Amino acid sequence: MAQIKLQADGLNLADTFAFTGTITGVGKILQVVNSVYSVQVTSSATTTTAYIDTGATAQITTSATNSKVLCIVSQSGAMGKNSTDTAAAMGVKLLKDLDSGGYAEVDVIIGYWGFGVIETGNWRMGTTTYSHLTGTNPSGTVVDFKTQFNLYNGTGSSCTAYAQIDSSPTTFTLFEVGA
Repeated sequence: MAQIKLQADGLNLADTFAFTGTITGVGKILQVVNSVYSVQVTSSATTTTAYIDTGATAQITTSATNSKVLCIVSQSGAMGKNSTDTAAAMGVKLLKDLDSGGYAEVDVIIGYWGFGVIETGNWRMGTTTYSHLTGTNPSGTVVDFKTQFNLYNGTGSSCTAYAQIDSSPTTFTLFEVGA
């Protein structure tokens, strides 16, 4: 038996009911891992740069057969430019590695222009949040995630992209979801 209590405008309503149905398609959270990284990383150039590691990573080892991993990452960053030319921005992507098989790109989290941007003068800064649910993994699978960023620069003048600017943290929260 379950009891539900509702309170509205000073009235307390209570009812008891028995649930006899089946809820399907809902997983159980088996474990949670949280990782916070706040060391600033920079990339400066007068042209577009290759993606480099932000330093932010997280790892979880599955504990059950057929579990999935839900990754929620909140990546902080900024981009500074020497002019108000809009041809400069920052890109961020999420990568995943299963059992040390090598990192593969999951998705580009942020395109070059949308970084939840606060723009002041020659600065763009902000934080973006992204989630990814893996496919089914056998018990004991080691799942690693990391982010990378790059500087997109079509200005011809020097610009700098920052991950974790001024120690603003990037956080990963990993949930193992059982069947």
